[in-house]
Amino acid sequence: MKSTVLTSRLLVRPISVDDADDLFEMLSNKDVYRFEPGSPISRDCASQIALECSQDPAFWEVVLQCDQKMVG
Repeated sequence: MKSTVLTSRLLVRPISVDDADDLFEMLSNKDVYRFEPGSPISRDCASQIALECSQDPAFWEVVLQCDQKMVG
């Protein structure tokens, strides 16, 4: 069973394949990797990551409730 954590502004939930666009938006930005290893990814790569992560219950995301945008 998948559960969620809800606060007044955020929703923490398991990642979904539907999150590929938000994932791409974050991980295609070179500034994201300024202090982290790796490099910007392609849209296809984001789709593959979203698919793989959606099948692993260890991967969760943080979503803004106001617009359902993934922020982490």
